[in-house]
Amino acid sequence: MFNGNIQHCKDNGAASGEVQQYSENIVVLSKEELEQFNQLKTQGISPSRIVALNKLLADALVDNNFSVFFQGLSSLLKCGKKERIRRNCQFIIYQNSTGYYVIVDSVQSVRALEGRVVGGRIYVCDLGSLGLIFPGNSSERDEFLRSIFSSTFNQEKSVISQVACVSSHSNNVAYNVIDFRKGSLQYALEHGDLAAVSIISSSLSQFKECNGELKKVAKGALIQIIEQQETVSNTLLECANSLLEFKTDNLNLKSEEDRLLQLELERFVSCIRSNHSLLHRICKASYENIVKVIIHIELGELDKKVDPNESHLLKAYHERILGMGYGPDRDSIMSVLVQSDSVNLLKSLFDKYKVDVNAVNSYGYTALHFAAVYNAKKCARFLLSKSNVVLNSAKSGLTPLHLAAGS
Repeated sequence: MFNGNIQHCKDNGAASGEVQQYSENIVVLSKEELEQFNQLKTQGISPSRIVALNKLLADALVDNNFSVFFQGLSSLLKCGKKERIRRNCQFIIYQNSTGYYVIVDSVQSVRALEGRVVGGRIYVCDLGSLGLIFPGNSSERDEFLRSIFSSTFNQEKSVISQVACVSSHSNNVAYNVIDFRKGSLQYALEHGDLAAVSIISSSLSQFKECNGELKKVAKGALIQIIEQQETVSNTLLECANSLLEFKTDNLNLKSEEDRLLQLELERFVSCIRSNHSLLHRICKASYENIVKVIIHIELGELDKKVDPNESHLLKAYHERILGMGYGPDRDSIMSVLVQSDSVNLLKSLFDKYKVDVNAVNSYGYTALHFAAVYNAKKCARFLLSKSNVVLNSAKSGLTPLHLAAGS
């Protein structure tokens, strides 16, 4: 197994000494590793099946629709033993400069074409990462990914390598290594493949032995959000929400890996706490897992500061922190959730914690005021069902009823 030497072009926020692969990195292979790469072959699938899959690939490229290709691939996993694709198979895929894909028998067969392959790319992938290469999404591709990653295939890490074919000084084929044995989940995240991130992360979270990979990729996503803040894309936020599906309240802080993740989660929440527009985006889009992390970290920080023997104080502080204000107007998470009528998240907040339904921001507005302003009917009905809700006036003298009448 070859490892590759990764040279970083810029700091990506990783902890000191930690290697992460991003597109800004140059991956340099040693002479021995290059020789091993050149010997790689497609394996675990018969030549006749390769021909059949290439026919499906050609049709998919003409139609710009890979649905039938993934249907055919799925059927080859279920056919008779002699013709079945083995789950530990390996594919060598060549993509030429015009975007045409073909499964080839080996890396050497691509190199044999010499100058004609310059400008193309070679992918080395397994069954899991095969679904990440081709453009466009489809329900058939998603179902294929689901079937692969929910199986025992997960016990072997799914990876992908991608190299660009360039001309060397001697006019032979040389490589620029873009991705080198990169985990499929990390690859999907970097390419903004939201469906794949959701499917793979959901599947990995079911396998204890895969938690390390999931946590590593989640930490990388948090770092990117912290760095980008105002410019962070909705796709990255949604990917992070999927990645945080695992139980962040069950980290083993004796583990170096979990301790680093906990620190990143705390940095992430601190970033959101000071960036009201980012918090508003997260709550408006109902990113449930991110909101749960915010609440968990806030309560966890409080638990560190209060004597556990003072349980009555801890309970009171828990209630207070859930009503704690964010941003310049000191809006509570509850109030921000109401603005997007995120009633399910609001209900889960009340189910798990004792929340002060009458908590106010700096202008004296309660969550019910916000429900009236934003015409959040579902949240308004839920809040009004609470026996202790009070229709107080804000500092302006307006009650929720005044605001509802004017909205």
